[in-house]
Amino acid sequence: MAAVDQAIYLIREVGRQLKRCQELLAVIGLLYASKTTLIFAWKVFQGFRVYFIARLSQQDFKRYGSWAVVTGGTDGIGKAYCREFAKRGLNIIIISRSLDKLKTTAEELEKDFGVATGIIQADFTEISRDLYTEIKEQLEDKEIGILVNNVGVMYDYPSYFLEVPETVSTCNYLILPPTVLENFPRQ
Repeated sequence: MAAVDQAIYLIREVGRQLKRCQELLAVIGLLYASKTTLIFAWKVFQGFRVYFIARLSQQDFKRYGSWAVVTGGTDGIGKAYCREFAKRGLNIIIISRSLDKLKTTAEELEKDFGVATGIIQADFTEISRDLYTEIKEQLEDKEIGILVNNVGVMYDYPSYFLEVPETVSTCNYLILPPTVLENFPRQ
């Protein structure tokens, strides 16, 4: 009889231990579910902030100047920049290689948003001092507040900015003043 009593006691003790494990697992599950819920709520809040609250408080880009210059603005991301700036009332100057695409994009912006547009045809794959001088002359009388440099020029292999010999020599045309370039090593 004693053996039976011990077996029953053991079964009950195992049952109590299993109940404790269940309670512990329930607490762990509750903590995990709480963490997951908080992460989801944070992401929902971030999405709401980015997509809705940001639209309520749009920045006034005109305070920087009445014109935005977008290089590579006839396709893709550059064109999206042009459309967004025009939607916010900025006049747009588009710099790109294809004259037909420039005219088409400028007409679209004028028609869709009623802004003034300017076009400059420039091929940045063939960089020369004359190219930058011409661009500078065409931009001189404009109050430019924003520049989006969206032109991509591909090199033969990836390298650091100052390790590409053409980069340093072409940057001093408009972007960097000579006093800054004196400190960079020439290759």
